Amino acid sequence: MDPIAALRLSIACKNRQKDYYETFKITNDVRNKGDITYFVLQFLDILKTGLEDYLDDFTDKVNQYHYYQKKQSQLDLNHSSRTILETVIDYSLFYLEPITLTKLVELTHLSKSTISNHLNKLEKDGLVEKSKPGKNCLFHFKKMHNKMNPLLMQGFILLYVFN
Repeated sequence: MDPIAALRLSIACKNRQKDYYETFKITNDVRNKGDITYFVLQFLDILKTGLEDYLDDFTDKVNQYHYYQKKQSQLDLNHSSRTILETVIDYSLFYLEPITLTKLVELTHLSKSTISNHLNKLEKDGLVEKSKPGKNCLFHFKKMHNKMNPLLMQGFILLYVFN
């Protein structure tokens, strides 16, 4: 099971914690004589709920991806800037952790200095914001708002770049 599906299952169990514990209670009742059918059925229902939530979340991310691809194609960017921006968008949408400069180098096969130069240009163009808390530089990808999807209106996609 991939980490996101496992997380969604964990969230489903947490959201239905009362049902989950009640399932154990009923299954352990002496009158059931060790029959775990009820437990299996209830747990499969919890799993189904978690996977349906996962599918909804994934579908939303795919829609966001298509939206950003369309918006990005309208920008006047060179190949390297476009590759960096696409990688930040992809990684931000489909992974649970922030992307590092090292990971950008690994994924794009561009040098650290090339990526830094293009990130600076993207910042000047208003697509990326930069802040420096402590030793780390943080880059925030400015979302291109979509009136059709309120989830796109929330916050920034974070890009952590370590010095």
